[in-house]
Amino acid sequence: MQQVIVITGASRGIGRATVLALAKPGSTLVLAARDEDALRTLGDEVTALGAQAVPILCDITSETQVQQTMAEAAAITGRIDVLINSAGGAVIAPFEQLALEQWEHALRTLLTGT
Repeated sequence: MQQVIVITGASRGIGRATVLALAKPGSTLVLAARDEDALRTLGDEVTALGAQAVPILCDITSETQVQQTMAEAAAITGRIDVLINSAGGAVIAPFEQLALEQWEHALRTLLTGT
């Protein structure tokens, strides 16, 4: 039986590369990210590789959206076998120039969200 894998941060960078590496015939990949267009494109690529794609819009910094995403993924696929948290991001600036909101967003994404 193939695994059902949820990947956060699926639309870019390491998340996208992970999705494409796991997209094998028979596998089911739940693609969670904020960029709807990128999710749609990636879903088409995954399907072309023979895997099932389940794209779900999700902002990992929102606890409500994360809970909804996991519930929706389980409802659609019947189960979740693996969760890969690869959502990330960075603000390129000296620490002393970061606004508090930028710092808090980084913490919500990199620590709380993943």
